Amino acid sequence: MSLAQICLKMNLKIKYFMVNHLTHYMINVKNVHRSVKFYSEKLGFKIEYETSEWAELKTENGMELALKKQFKGDPVGSGGLGFVVNDCRKATDILKNRGVKILKDCELREKGSKYLTQFNDQDGDVIWMVEKSKK
Repeated sequence: MSLAQICLKMNLKIKYFMVNHLTHYMINVKNVHRSVKFYSEKLGFKIEYETSEWAELKTENGMELALKKQFKGDPVGSGGLGFVVNDCRKATDILKNRGVKILKDCELREKGSKYLTQFNDQDGDVIWMVEKSKK
């Protein structure tokens, strides 16, 4: 069963992971296939291209994420990825239900202007999502 079918069955919508301000990002990973599985199954990225050394994934609105196999001397776990979501609480709950460990859980930040959730991918890269407050 595909992620989209699972989401439909569970009445979940991937739109909570829509990115508004980032168009492309590349990170070094230990295992490309394992990383592709994380980003596609946990975050709903669509797989555009995948080999054992390189993968390209995309969100519904076109943001691209490249995953490059770590080679000797390349840092791993040093990347970061951030994006805007429509509903921080709902998106965070979806991640929790998918087994993602949450580091910061919809914390109100910057004098109440936004909510922030932080978590790590399987290689320790920090990912954050922000919902702008509706003040």
